[in-house]
Amino acid sequence: MAFWRKKKEIAVNNDGHFKDDGVFCAMPWVHLHVTQNGNVTPCCQAPWGDEAKFGNINTSTIQEVWKGKRFEDFRKQMIKGKPAPACSRCYEKEEMGWISLREITNDKYENEINDLIQNKFHSSSYETPVYFDIRFSNVCNLKCRICNFSSSSSWYNDDLALGNIKPETPALTTSIIDEEKFFREFREQIGSIKEVYFAGGEPLMMEQHYQILEFLIETGNTQCKLFYNTNLSRLKFKGFDILELWKQFDYVNLAVSLDDIGERLEYQRKNAKWEQMVSNFETIKREANNVDLMISPTISVFNILSITEMHLELFNKGYVRVEDVVPTLLVYPLEFNIRNLSKELKKIAEKRIEEHVIWLENQSVEDQKKMDYVLRQYRNIINYLNHDGDEKARLNFPQKIAKLDALRDEDFVSVFPELKSLIH
Repeated sequence: MAFWRKKKEIAVNNDGHFKDDGVFCAMPWVHLHVTQNGNVTPCCQAPWGDEAKFGNINTSTIQEVWKGKRFEDFRKQMIKGKPAPACSRCYEKEEMGWISLREITNDKYENEINDLIQNKFHSSSYETPVYFDIRFSNVCNLKCRICNFSSSSSWYNDDLALGNIKPETPALTTSIIDEEKFFREFREQIGSIKEVYFAGGEPLMMEQHYQILEFLIETGNTQCKLFYNTNLSRLKFKGFDILELWKQFDYVNLAVSLDDIGERLEYQRKNAKWEQMVSNFETIKREANNVDLMISPTISVFNILSITEMHLELFNKGYVRVEDVVPTLLVYPLEFNIRNLSKELKKIAEKRIEEHVIWLENQSVEDQKKMDYVLRQYRNIINYLNHDGDEKARLNFPQKIAKLDALRDEDFVSVFPELKSLIH
């Protein structure tokens, strides 16, 4: 096959093993991603609309999409070493020095990639996906400043008041219309599943998520690894106790979306309660040894000056290891992008992060590879910070803050006195 010969020249070492060409990603061969509207796309980093979809889970079966022409054409293009527009977010992150989901996936699934190479990417070597990521809905109990209605149902009234959505827009989006059909197909795949990723909305508030866990337990597939992106604001939902379910699995990884502590957290993630978060951390630490807890703060103008304080607080309380606070970077909304800070605020942020990096470098760690990743992320924050911002977004910041403060009866300056120059 011509596309295989081309690939062999680009991304295979002399010993026949994978060599990263800066384009190839294992996702299309291992991963099924279903968005909140039912579209199947390359991954959560790709556009979620019709421009990048391989099909829709409501109009086709899982297998029809998985082995469909759109999916196969995408795989062939990647094998040829041709960058896909749908993958631009990963390419952009890598250009900025950030570790991308593409790189993380290739590292995790290196053995599977080498098997594909040995089988010359024959379709029989990827009969079913082994990694599922299904966003069942936008249901969420928090309305974070950096979020919107598409990812959080709690944003509905605010987005309606701001004119961002029309009154006839349904409050909830649902990815699966015929759940009986979907779960019947899902059960057919269950023996091959190695990993399930749950995100939202808020996955711990989705009944379908609990149904999948029960399927896995019933069929004895508790060696399946569970990964979450969760706000961890609750450990019980309706009749479910999530800790009792997690205890039956070999490995559970929680990437907790936590951007700050105390009052600053409660402003950034409306409806979050810091005391409840502390209680949940203590409960997991005490009762769930198989749960690997990681904090995933999104760095924005709100927490750029306090991220190091949060890192120290969580580590000193013993909730996480020092290498388990892994920052990510907010790009959109542009108004909250750290590039828009003044030179004075950038200097303050840079100094604090540089001092924090020195402290991190002198800590003893269990997972050096992960610590290297964390250090790289902090250094990349500084690099990203010192690029020019967007003037229009900078000027729009006070108005955007004022509108939401009025709706939510909050006051930005009283919570973030160091950032008052952004308003005045």
